Amino acid sequence: MEKSILELFWKYDPNGLVIVDKDMKIVESNPSFEHMFQIKHENARGFYIERLLGRAGIDIFKKVFESGESVTKDKIVFPSYGVTVRFIAFKIPGKDLAAGILVDITSEEKKKKELAEIKLGTINKINDVILKQMEVAQEIASLLGETVAETKASLLNLLKIIQGGKE
Repeated sequence: MEKSILELFWKYDPNGLVIVDKDMKIVESNPSFEHMFQIKHENARGFYIERLLGRAGIDIFKKVFESGESVTKDKIVFPSYGVTVRFIAFKIPGKDLAAGILVDITSEEKKKKELAEIKLGTINKINDVILKQMEVAQEIASLLGETVAETKASLLNLLKIIQGGKE
């Protein structure tokens, strides 16, 4: 029964799961991994991991094999597959194998990017409003200055007339 439960987890885990050997060939992969990297199950076994994960992936697995320590990368982008992952790799004890867990964070990253774009758009709109307010304030000040100057000139003329009439 234990084996069948593990098989179910392997099959239905939404994370990409892959096991590689020291030659950097895939020993086993789950359907999520195969879907992420667009490879058929029958073609995955024996496939060089570098052909799917590139230099970033192979460097992680090499580090795991060399150090025996787990390695975590918070964000690796695979543009040719349109996927961004959080990558956790570790050595399988007692075996010349390493496992990788690839958590698909593509939608999270897309939401972060959209939020950043919204924030930038909002900042730009606020700056535009501030500039327009400044322009309006300057125009009002200019008009007010003209009106005050005209009023002063008219009042001075009126004052001269009144004073001239007293003389």
